[in-house]
Amino acid sequence: MKPRAWNSTLPQRSRPLTATTGLRPGGGLARPAGLAARSTLGRGSPIAPVSAKRQRENRERARMAGALHPGGRGDGQDRPLCDVTQARATAGLPPLDGCTRWADNLHEPLRRSQGGSITDPANSRPACQFCNGHLALTPRTELGWAYELGLVRDRAPRGGEAA
Repeated sequence: MKPRAWNSTLPQRSRPLTATTGLRPGGGLARPAGLAARSTLGRGSPIAPVSAKRQRENRERARMAGALHPGGRGDGQDRPLCDVTQARATAGLPPLDGCTRWADNLHEPLRRSQGGSITDPANSRPACQFCNGHLALTPRTELGWAYELGLVRDRAPRGGEAA
């Protein structure tokens, strides 16, 4: 047996690591055979990226958006202006840095998570991508101006609650 290393506090091994201890010399655990897949769980088809209900809702939203703003994604001449910039200008505020002035998508003042509908025309305002992202990602405590202008609303009041 080798003498213990000068800095070791462990006792010296009485037997070397071999097959009798279940370990291979210079390696990890010895396995008698390869691992076999035993799970019978499986899926016949992949999970759909969008549910059928959400697909119907998205089609209805596209029809509603086309009816509200027939210009859609044209060359800019037939697209609506960004409502966020127009509302800020009416209130005497400068436009947000990064606003493109032309609406790319619809902004929902009452978020879906707060009970808003994506197919309700009253809950849709044209906004550019930048302004829509700004209103969605900025903490609510910093959006006092957006609440005052009606660009952001909190949960819809339920029946029996005071508005």
